[in-house]
Amino acid sequence: MINIDDNIDEPDVNGTENSLIMAREHGCKMYIIFLENGQLVKKLLKFGDKYRLFDTNSKYIILYDHVLFQKDTFYIWKRLINVIFIKKYESKNKVYLKNKSIWFEITTVPYPMNAEGILVPRRLDIWTNNKFRKDPDFFKDKTLNLKNETLKVVTFAHIPGTVKTNKSLDQRIRALFQSKTNQFYSGTEVEILKTVSQYMNFHCNVYEAENADIELWGNQMFDNNYTGLLGEMLNRKADIALGDLYYVPFVLYIMDLTIPYNTECLTFLTPESLTDISWKTLILPFSPLMWALVVLCLLISSSIFHYLAKFHLCIHRAESDKGKRTEKHEQESKIFKKQLFNNLSLCSQIKKVDPNTKYALLREQYIEIKDRDGLYQFSELTNSLLYTYSMLLLVSLPKLPIGWSLRVLTGWYWLYCLLVVVTYRASMTAILSRPMPRFQKNSSKYTDHNNTSDIRSLIQTDRNLHIMKDCIINMPVSLGLQKNSPLRFRMDKLIRRVVEGGLVQKWLDDVMQKILRDKVEPKPDAKALMSFRKFYGAVVVLVIGYVVVEKKMNRLSSDCHKFFSEEILNSMFSKNIFTVLDFLRTENRYLERISSLTFPEINAVKKQLIQSFSCQQESIELIRY
Repeated sequence: MINIDDNIDEPDVNGTENSLIMAREHGCKMYIIFLENGQLVKKLLKFGDKYRLFDTNSKYIILYDHVLFQKDTFYIWKRLINVIFIKKYESKNKVYLKNKSIWFEITTVPYPMNAEGILVPRRLDIWTNNKFRKDPDFFKDKTLNLKNETLKVVTFAHIPGTVKTNKSLDQRIRALFQSKTNQFYSGTEVEILKTVSQYMNFHCNVYEAENADIELWGNQMFDNNYTGLLGEMLNRKADIALGDLYYVPFVLYIMDLTIPYNTECLTFLTPESLTDISWKTLILPFSPLMWALVVLCLLISSSIFHYLAKFHLCIHRAESDKGKRTEKHEQESKIFKKQLFNNLSLCSQIKKVDPNTKYALLREQYIEIKDRDGLYQFSELTNSLLYTYSMLLLVSLPKLPIGWSLRVLTGWYWLYCLLVVVTYRASMTAILSRPMPRFQKNSSKYTDHNNTSDIRSLIQTDRNLHIMKDCIINMPVSLGLQKNSPLRFRMDKLIRRVVEGGLVQKWLDDVMQKILRDKVEPKPDAKALMSFRKFYGAVVVLVIGYVVVEKKMNRLSSDCHKFFSEEILNSMFSKNIFTVLDFLRTENRYLERISSLTFPEINAVKKQLIQSFSCQQESIELIRY
């Protein structure tokens, strides 16, 4: 039981709002209002409609008052249609009063409501002598048959929901709505509404709001009103709205929405960058964090290789020092064997010597130097870094390193290199060969986005628009109805049948098929071609290599050697000897003649330059005694 006072216009007065909310949450199916003051009942109904406190699917019993049927309450009786009014009658004739008891008239509001300026309740029955005269169904479902009522439908051209079309050009369109301006509309939402209208028996008067091509959904004004489609629904000028309406709180505050008939993929639409980043092609496959990890692993691995090589070199040198004790005895033995072989070769009986003995004597004339065998790749820190980097490029080592720790580490590092290179190649192939999905300027007007001002600013430029492939939000899409509309429950049931029958997907395909065929770039034009623009990255790497080489093999300077004074350098520059390579190619006698360097000094300089700029010699040498 809720007591109402005259301050019902203010929210939550005497707990009225909380009580009505609780009743709705608990599924209250009937509201009985025993207020004799019609003005107070009107305030209560407007208050409940404003804050959506009443369930339009519930039943209402209200005491009759002519105040409730004034023009400012007509919109309420288009929403609360399951209502009956009880009006008391009694005879003023005393003679008649003795024979007749008091009787009550039960009326309801007509729905659909045809009257524009006046509302006359429709009598259902009369209660007299403790019984009804007809015993009718007082709460009959009035939405089952709208009796050819015309409902106003506001819309605008928005694919795939609503499409402006010409009936004479395409006779194959199943569902068409014609406006008073002889404009025809088709589309997915038109198909749905046409199916629902045939079942519920009503007609549609389709129209567009003022400046619909510009306002579209509409914008909020200073007086909290809206333009466009939202303004038509907020001001109760339309009964149904078709406009690809998203199931979001902002729209639900202005109108009711049916159950979603489809979900749309919302993603990012970005313009093509004006900055040419083709020179970054080689670094695009990996993110900055990934590149940092790869470089860090390279530095750590090269350091580990270097220190392991140093460890094995120390072990090898220790073994060499131990072998020096018997070196003198071995050399004397080999000299004796050599003299014996020479004597045998001079002997006429050399043919009688055993071949195995002869081979052993010849083989012992050579000494195999195994110092740093298989360790020279990593014994120096710079070489270790270069060879580790070469393995990352899948370049094999010139020789398998000795030492099982180095070999095991090399094997695992190779597996790491394979994974990194395969990932890099796959990403690089995708960047170079796969064309980016895009809408050209002539088709970008069909992008599904409600922020039309930003879209128009993008379209006005000559830049391509890139559409992200992944969905950020799967947004439900519904039809719009007036707030607290009694049609929602019936339309939800019918739309659910249409969706489950697969008709919505069929209608979506029919609408989008022609657009995708005409507007989207055809497949043959979307070939993945390799161009010089995509090859900028390789050119950049080559230029960087040239710069590094130039820094390494630079002009002759005093930093190259201590003998290179300013006078000597000028004398060589005058003879077109500018670089280290020019100096090495020039004969010593000519250099001695044009400069103040002596022949031994020139040899010393060349030796040091060769040691600084040339690669190291191979590890194994055969030295003959």
